[in-house]
Amino acid sequence: MSNVSLYPGIEMLKAFSTVEEINKNILSFCSVLKKDIETEGIYIFGVGKLGQRIFDFMSERKITIHAFVDNNKSKHGSFFNGLHVIAANEIPSDSIIYIASATYFNAISNQLKDLGFSQTISHNQASVIFDGDEKFPIEMYQENLVNDLIENKHKYLSVFDLLEDEESKVVFDNLLQYRFTLNHQFINNVHTSLSKEYFDNDVITLSDNETYFDLGGFDGDSAEHFVKHVNHTYKSVHIFEPDAKLIEKAKQRFDKNENIVFNALGIYDKQTTLYFDITGGLDGIISQSGTLKIETTTIDDYKNNPTYIKFDVEGVEIEAINGGVNTIKNQKPKLAIASYHYPKHLWEIPLLVKSINSEYKLKLRHYTDSVFDSIFYFI
Repeated sequence: MSNVSLYPGIEMLKAFSTVEEINKNILSFCSVLKKDIETEGIYIFGVGKLGQRIFDFMSERKITIHAFVDNNKSKHGSFFNGLHVIAANEIPSDSIIYIASATYFNAISNQLKDLGFSQTISHNQASVIFDGDEKFPIEMYQENLVNDLIENKHKYLSVFDLLEDEESKVVFDNLLQYRFTLNHQFINNVHTSLSKEYFDNDVITLSDNETYFDLGGFDGDSAEHFVKHVNHTYKSVHIFEPDAKLIEKAKQRFDKNENIVFNALGIYDKQTTLYFDITGGLDGIISQSGTLKIETTTIDDYKNNPTYIKFDVEGVEIEAINGGVNTIKNQKPKLAIASYHYPKHLWEIPLLVKSINSEYKLKLRHYTDSVFDSIFYFI
């Protein structure tokens, strides 16, 4: 076991023995409690899908929602769920503000601090405040967050010992500290630039003869970053994206490039037909209630030997890895795997890949000031 005395997150992991202890610790960092919300009501900052879900949850509990807040000026003065949409500077100074955004939580939180507001809560904090309420609108990235720390303590410790460099250990430790406190400062401590994601010169070296698989290719944005990163010198690029409209956008993006292969397919652990929620954005996911049938393939079945694979497949990273066992075991391509869609992915993904091929060296970086974009590299 490595010397962990300099890693507070690891020390917390070893010290806490119950979910109740962790929840109590998290609540000590919250500026408001359940009774405050029930007594004073809230303002919901964010007119979107999460804001809608929070509205439904709070309304069912007869908790007062004073108004919605949004930074989009075109929405000011309009109504959402029968409530006014206002600007942040219109909120009374002693109000409780529920930030209905994970991606922009840090920016909104800082904005509200600058305006003098002290009573704000994140969606993650609310999940603990309303712990035990089965109807709380849990998001994928929150699923079993606290319980997982207790249930899989030894697996987190195993991953920590596998990390190759000091920066990876610091990132991992701060992500743990965040989970034990839900204090966003720990993410601020370690995030780096999103522009470096997947092609981080401090972590990974790419040659001029790469066969690059882009799993979860969206509209080709990551593939374009790859092409620029290697100065347009590569063997081939293979984009996999089940949303056909996004594939068309990717084709337009690369209309003057050669050796780009576009696959309107999902990546999974078998060739099958699944349902997919088409959003046109970054959050399209495989879902039993999806709006579109999609075809899937696997890394192994694709019959091409990748040298670098980027995985960002909205929660089915484990399935995608399992569909590439032979490639990972026998070819040992470099891997960059998004490990933030589910809390358990922070230990499940590295332990799975290392079980398939123990020769990989493991590094970790975090690329945004949100809870998203923790990336494991296998080199």
